[in-house]
Amino acid sequence: METIQFEMQPAQTKAGEHIVSGEQITQALQLMSAAPKKPVMEAPEILYAEQCAGNQDLATDEAYLYVWNDSYWQLQTDNEAKRDALKWLQSNNRARATEQTAKSCYKTALLLTQQMPPKPDRIVVPAGKQWFVLDEFGWSVESPDRKVGITHGIRLNARPFPGYYTPAPVPPDSLFGRYLNTSLPDLAVRELVQEYIGYTLCNMNLQCAQLWIGNGSNGKSVMLNIARALHEKAVAMRLDKLDGFDLTSIVGASLAICDETPKAKINQQALKSLISQGYIDINPKYKAAFSYKPIAKWIICGNHMPAIDDYSDGWWRRFHIINWNVQVKGKDIIHGLDQKIIRDELHIVLDWALAGLSRLVERGDFQIPDSVEQAKQEAKADSNTVTSWIWSMGVVLDADAKTTKKALYESYCEHCEQKGFPACNEAQFFKRLNGEIPGIKNERIMVREGGKKHRAYCVNLAVGRFDDEPTPPQSDELEDDPFKV
Repeated sequence: METIQFEMQPAQTKAGEHIVSGEQITQALQLMSAAPKKPVMEAPEILYAEQCAGNQDLATDEAYLYVWNDSYWQLQTDNEAKRDALKWLQSNNRARATEQTAKSCYKTALLLTQQMPPKPDRIVVPAGKQWFVLDEFGWSVESPDRKVGITHGIRLNARPFPGYYTPAPVPPDSLFGRYLNTSLPDLAVRELVQEYIGYTLCNMNLQCAQLWIGNGSNGKSVMLNIARALHEKAVAMRLDKLDGFDLTSIVGASLAICDETPKAKINQQALKSLISQGYIDINPKYKAAFSYKPIAKWIICGNHMPAIDDYSDGWWRRFHIINWNVQVKGKDIIHGLDQKIIRDELHIVLDWALAGLSRLVERGDFQIPDSVEQAKQEAKADSNTVTSWIWSMGVVLDADAKTTKKALYESYCEHCEQKGFPACNEAQFFKRLNGEIPGIKNERIMVREGGKKHRAYCVNLAVGRFDDEPTPPQSDELEDDPFKV
């Protein structure tokens, strides 16, 4: 058989074309897999975040960075955090030193920085370079501990030595002592205010606030300014602006104050959440919304009670209402009294507050004086027409009473007409009535009205009983729905 032979001819190519041989492909692959001669620059965001992650003086709650300042974990504002990142870029990567890159560095650092340490299991008042710590043995002065998640601080113009500490009593001849005797002459009320001022300094949460009510020249503004001076971060808030962007300033604050009550209705639901220190949603400008758990205690001042439409016990039990009734006039007024006390006697105020906090912790809750409870009941009556009617008409529970619901509502409407109040509708009236007087029961019985008998809904309430204690409810149950109209 004839052998067929193939002659290898060089390929004919057009000008500019190249034939890649197997050897060339091998060389190209080797070059691609080899390490580059010049290392690729890592992203500045990850470098900055890794540096923050290795810094024991930084922590995060996932929304903000906190810096350990040798006393407590101090919150960094967005601008402060971005400024630090920009300074780092200025030193380490000037080509990327822009506001946008600084913001990206900060946001990335939030993801890698260590989490905030746990909250303390003791009462801690962080004051400068020392902590006042309260336990079963009393107060002691200790060194601050970065392993504890304290995020607020107070101001102190004196530095006690470490060890056990006994708060000194208020000198009677001090400016602060004379002020207390004049503006808060009722000792029980004074002690309640004292305990609350101490309460604002610590990590305790009893879910309550104080409302200080009274006309001018009565000393409440002096006490408010003194209390504010004790805190590293105290913020002024408006009761009618308590959502979204308006809540931005509450972040990191340990005291929230209102120096006046608005005439318009307030945001009661938001205020309840803030006082309870539950999670709230904050929507700052040019930043993603986030949830935050506030730590601020609340003191609200005003010449009158704020306008409200929530009459529930859940609202009223959150407040101590302090009436500042003593007015100082003429030569008895000391101009600039608050600033003089802050400048010269703030250590006296701190000891006074610590002593009040000791009593509060030992008792476990506030002890409410009769006058403060009376002020709350009067405020409830002023803001709630049903409460006002109950007080005016002497309405009480009585197991033997069978008063028609129609008669009760008519009596309420007459009361509102006489007082010039707007009356609520019948269903709302009985809903509020049940909230004010628990234990109301309902039955449908035969009654005589206008010489005729008919069946009507009656309740176990008596009217016109101003001095009698409510009688025990009867044992046999009435119908379950006391508000059926």
